[in-house]
Amino acid sequence: MAKLFVFAIGGTGSRVLKALTFLLASGVKLNNTDEVIPIVLDPHATNDDLLRTKDLLREYGNIRAALQTKPTSGFFSTEIKTLNRSIGGNATIADSYIFELQGVQQEKFRDYINYEGLDGPSKAFASLLFSEENLETKMDIGFVGNPNIGSTVLNQFRYSDVFQAFAENFGANDRIFIISSIFGGTGAAGFPILLKNIRGAQAIGQIPNPAFLTNAKIGAVSVMPYFSLTTNDNKLIDPASFIAKTKAALNYYQKGVNPSVNALYYIGDDQTKAYTYDPGAGGQKNEAHFVEMASALAIVDFMNIDDGSLSVTNGRPTNPVYKEFGIEQDSISIQLGHLANPTKQLISLPCRKWRCSVRI
Repeated sequence: MAKLFVFAIGGTGSRVLKALTFLLASGVKLNNTDEVIPIVLDPHATNDDLLRTKDLLREYGNIRAALQTKPTSGFFSTEIKTLNRSIGGNATIADSYIFELQGVQQEKFRDYINYEGLDGPSKAFASLLFSEENLETKMDIGFVGNPNIGSTVLNQFRYSDVFQAFAENFGANDRIFIISSIFGGTGAAGFPILLKNIRGAQAIGQIPNPAFLTNAKIGAVSVMPYFSLTTNDNKLIDPASFIAKTKAALNYYQKGVNPSVNALYYIGDDQTKAYTYDPGAGGQKNEAHFVEMASALAIVDFMNIDDGSLSVTNGRPTNPVYKEFGIEQDSISIQLGHLANPTKQLISLPCRKWRCSVRI
């Protein structure tokens, strides 16, 4: 059966992927696939959210591997594999869910672009695009709300062995889902870049199966602001800019992203709890949030769409759809009774088996 490649970009990507893994463990069914291949893109390698997700995926795989009979429904019925394991014996890439970005560990952005080595006109042009604060940014904790930095660094993915292996392993009936936030740096930059490289595979050259990628069935969730941060006079990330960044990105997405996605999900929350300010050095170990679960359910919804409704011609979906997530009753603490009937029918039995408790 067809494979589903899930690209999880940035901290939000890891948190949503974690929620998806819990849903699959509890027995929520993904249709039109029997194999999920997560690929995590995040320069912040020590991010606790990323590490927790990595550990969870490993444990999920260990549990399935220990079962004498692999279930086809119910608990752990969906296969989750690294790209390496999906390829099999001929794989030459690392057996990991995490794509390691090159040149970001303990390196300032000015060094990454060799700013000091640029000639006069090139250096002047770079100074127009990147502030001195941008140039001094250490990228080992991510792009701290600067998508202009992120788009430059994340574009390296198209030249990587992992992208080559992904393209070579991608079949005509496979699907892609991209998870990102729209109000930060890594996700806001990574989503458009990744989408452009996939849809433009035929133009890039030397990419395996370029026609399959150009006309791939692609879904995505763009997570809008759903939390805030405590104030800090020296903060690199300003929560006051989240809404402005979201509006600017939405304006760009309308023309530069939306027409290239078969199904695009927008999810956010105006009940924004303030987390302790941490640009990354402290680990970023956030509490689970209902928005992350709702975003994971967007993947389930995308996989419920039949192939005939996801046709693509010359890199353009024939009938793109755009969706939001709603609940029946607004509440600070979300319970199953607050959800719409289709969502309750999807998750209520698995959640009761696992005694799920989801709070905001």
